[in-house]
Amino acid sequence: MKTVRACTAASIACLLMLFERAGFYMQAKRLPFMPYNIESFRFYGPLNLENEQCYNAVRVKTKGDTPMDITAIINTGTILFDLPAQSKVEAITQLAGCLQKNGIITNRNSFVADVLDREKKFSTAIGFGLAIPHAKSSCVLRPAIAVGKLARAINYSDAKGEEEWVNILFLIAVSEESNNEHIAILSQLSRKFMDESFRQRLTQAQNPDEMLQCLQGL
Repeated sequence: MKTVRACTAASIACLLMLFERAGFYMQAKRLPFMPYNIESFRFYGPLNLENEQCYNAVRVKTKGDTPMDITAIINTGTILFDLPAQSKVEAITQLAGCLQKNGIITNRNSFVADVLDREKKFSTAIGFGLAIPHAKSSCVLRPAIAVGKLARAINYSDAKGEEEWVNILFLIAVSEESNNEHIAILSQLSRKFMDESFRQRLTQAQNPDEMLQCLQGL
């Protein structure tokens, strides 16, 4: 067994993604520079959002923060269906183009580079055919989420010989100056993705309006 200590804000907020499929035992105490009070982590064996026993071992408390309204940063104009992407890069690029078209980012290519740089540190595929690529970037004018439902599932993994099939992406964009906005969004989405009925509604949504209805009340 190993003892692993989280060392960055992204590591804590995206814990379920960071340690995906990593076999270890972990304990962590509250870190003073974090916006979260981490009570404890105790994971046995491979960790993935699909492993509910592991997920239920996570206890994350905020310092009195109220959950943000996800629907305040997403609308039908940033929800794309039948995305024709055939790779992770294509999917992220197409969603970033949507964000630029809606006046949320100023430079698609720059933002995509920031997102892919984050992907190099850890994959944001979280199981269940879902991925939450994200980045803090200087070209983001305001926080937003672009959702893409792919025409065909793509292999999201960059590792040779590994497969991680994804058919729905939630691309999160926040400004470089924001504090921990992306952490709150990631945490909120990750918890909701554990709800099987919620995942079914996402899969069954046939258009942007239905997808937005699924996300209301997050």
